[in-house]
Amino acid sequence: EVTMDHMIFVQDHGPIPACMVTVDDLLLDGNLETEAVEDISQTSSPGVFAPFTPSGKLIVDGILASTFVSLDESPTINILGVEFSYQWLAHSFEFPHRMWCYHMGQNCQKENYNEEGINYWVVKSLNVINWILERNSIVRHIF
Repeated sequence: EVTMDHMIFVQDHGPIPACMVTVDDLLLDGNLETEAVEDISQTSSPGVFAPFTPSGKLIVDGILASTFVSLDESPTINILGVEFSYQWLAHSFEFPHRMWCYHMGQNCQKENYNEEGINYWVVKSLNVINWILERNSIVRHIF
């Protein structure tokens, strides 16, 4: 199970929000082979699980998924007239976190999360992106 905002890797499209996946899309599995979507259903479960991985990817029910989310039901965001994938942008913002946890020998097993379940490493970056998204289309293309 994934949230509708978590991204799933689709052949020929890259990571897209789960809400954009349609029947017959070809999803990438853990071996980077494809599996066709046969049916889509919704479920409701309490809680959120967003693990931190060095690659920003994980396998969910045999399918390659992102540890990151889309913030506006789109696979990309336009910043200063340039399209960035949410996967790339989130992974880039996580660079200091990855360096600290995986390359500088720090133990990040006990991460801290705010009341919304968001890792404190991510909160400031997320606030900046949300600020951009809340602006009208003219401001979004400037910032």
